[in-house]
Amino acid sequence: MLKLLREIDLTLTASDELANACCGVGISDAANYNWRKRFGGMGRSQLSEMKSLERERTPD
Repeated sequence: MLKLLREIDLTLTASDELANACCGVGISDAANYNWRKRFGGMGRSQLSEMKSLERERTPD
């Protein structure tokens, strides 16, 4: 997820449109918006910690 968001950022720096950048990595611009809203400021370690906490809360 973070890798895809980074790829979109790199494509956008090359003066491409958001819709084209999202299509290039295989997601919709709505998914891009939602992921950025939820995970935009996180680093890899923070995302791993969040996933770990979610697994602990989810009953088997």
